[in-house]
Amino acid sequence: MNRVLVQIPVSEDTAKVLESQPEWMRLVSDVVDRTVRPSKEGADPLMLWLRSLPRDPNLPELSMDEIVAEIKAYRAESSS
Repeated sequence: MNRVLVQIPVSEDTAKVLESQPEWMRLVSDVVDRTVRPSKEGADPLMLWLRSLPRDPNLPELSMDEIVAEIKAYRAESSS
């Protein structure tokens, strides 16, 4: 598989870790590849991953429909 370099906005702290630790850069790259590209089974890996994340009890709870709507809106904005 050919690899290309793209820019993804992250916090300064995250950027420092990624720049100083190549193993983290490879891991994040693999996660992005698997997340953006739907799996052969048709499951949306982004949604599966979001469901697996621990939730902050101090933040308001979002329904899966709200999360899906936000992702669709973000993708629509990004593609225009």
